[in-house]
Formats: sequence, C-alpha cells, structure tokens
Amino acid sequence: MNTPEQCIYPCTTTGTSPDTIVVKEACREEILLPAHTHAMDQIVFTTSGTLRIDIGGKILFVPEHHVACIPREVTHTLSSNNRRVSATIIYTLCDPAPAIAVYQSSEQITALLKFIHESCPSRIEREKLPQIHRFLHAFIQVIPSMCRTSEIPLTFGLVADHNRIRPILDYIAGHCHEELRMSELARRFGYSERNLSRLFKQAGIRFTHCVNTHRITQAIELMAEGNIPLRKIAYSTGFNTPSSFNRVFKQITGRTPGEFSREKENIKTPLTERKQTPTNRHQK
Repeated sequence: MNTPEQCIYPCTTTGTSPDTIVVKEACREEILLPAHTHAMDQIVFTTSGTLRIDIGGKILFVPEHHVACIPREVTHTLSSNNRRVSATIIYTLCDPAPAIAVYQSSEQITALLKFIHESCPSRIEREKLPQIHRFLHAFIQVIPSMCRTSEIPLTFGLVADHNRIRPILDYIAGHCHEELRMSELARRFGYSERNLSRLFKQAGIRFTHCVNTHRITQAIELMAEGNIPLRKIAYSTGFNTPSSFNRVFKQITGRTPGEFSREKENIKTPLTERKQTPTNRHQK
C-alpha cells in the first residue's frame, strides 16, 4: 500500500510558542486531511460525527463525543464516513507527550469545553493568562486518569506476508453488512477454506470478531447521523435480529446500543448548545 506524501500543517500553530495553548473549532474540511504532522500535541474532542485516525497503519476509531490524543511529530491521517464532522481541537505541549489513545468523554470534559467556549480566547498564552493556562494544561494532562479508554481497533494483527490478507480484510470492511462466510471468501480470493482459516490464524485474527467489529463501527457511524431507529441500524449492519445486535454491541463497546445512545445524549457538547455572544473565544 502506497504511503501518502507526508505534509506538515503548521497554519494553526504558526508562530506559537511552547507556552501557548491553541484552541480551534474545526469542520469537516479542516479535519479530514492527508498524512501530516503537528509540532504540538493534539487533543481532539469530536463534537459531531466520527473519526478514523490512521497512525502508521494502526487505525483508531473515535466515536462522537469522544477524545483522541495524538502526540506531536506523529504522522497521521484523519478520515470519516459521516456527512457531518466537527471537533474542538486543542494544541499544546505536554510533558511527557500523551500516549496515542481514544477516551470516552465525561461530564468534566463537557464542563471544560463549556469553559473554553465561554471564557477563553483561541490562543491562551501563559504570560497573559497564567491561571487559565495552568488550569487547562493540568486538565489535559489528567484526561487519561479521569476518562475510560475506548478501544475499538480497526487493525487486526499482521503476518509477515500481510499483503496476502490485506485485500481480504479490505473486502470485509466494505461488505460487513452482508452475510459473510469463510467458505465464500475463500472461493472469492482463490483459497481453500482450510488455507484461508490458517492465514487468519497466523495473522492473529478471529474471523467472526473482525466482521462484528466492522459492523459495530458502522452502527456507531449510523447512530452519529441521528434519528435512525436502532432496530433499522441493526438490520442494515448485517445482524439478523436486534437481540444479536445488542449482544455483540455490548461485547465490543461494553455498553448496549441504548446505553451508548443515552450516554451520548447526557454528554451534550457546548459547541452545539451555546449561544453566540459579542465577547467569546473567537476574539484573538
């Protein structure tokens, strides 16, 4: 697989000193970028839609109202299957740099975003706003200890000759809503069922788990579109019954679809609720 040319996107942090925290509200066009790096650590709060972050072939799935941490100087690509995508992005320099991870949001994160939107400029300099700078910097540092990790990996093990299995995994990702069987995949890609099963085993991939993870990821993307009944989502993502959808959803995410939806509603992002005021954080 060809690696896209790496780009550096310095526009957001141009001329920014290490003692400055930059806050940016980004829409789809500003988020979905080819392979690039930043000179600062990046904290992404998804306010609508979902994201997929590709870091060196490891793909992290970021549901709506979740937090992703991307360390500085790490090449990454952002993509999404949702029509509406927006995020609040914070650029700062943490010591140590944050680990690559995705976290579930919380009421505390919601309160932080509300505080940022109502009280902070887009660039928070330590010299001019020392108390706010110190508070935000400390808050960002403790996100890993105050939020639960959300792990829905879309990369399933690799073998030495992983190019043999990559087309099969790509096919599963694109057809997970269909009824997929190992025997049918073997015929399609020119393997015996026994040899294909061995290839999956060598790669450390459980076929059923792979299919189900892609289905649940697709379900979460549909849930982010809004107003689609869970029953319809269950059938459209390849499940035969809503009960099997509920069971697998909980296996993958730790929550039922209903619990996941209610949790999202309880953590409303201030970005979608706040009223514009004459003095707000867009002032430079």
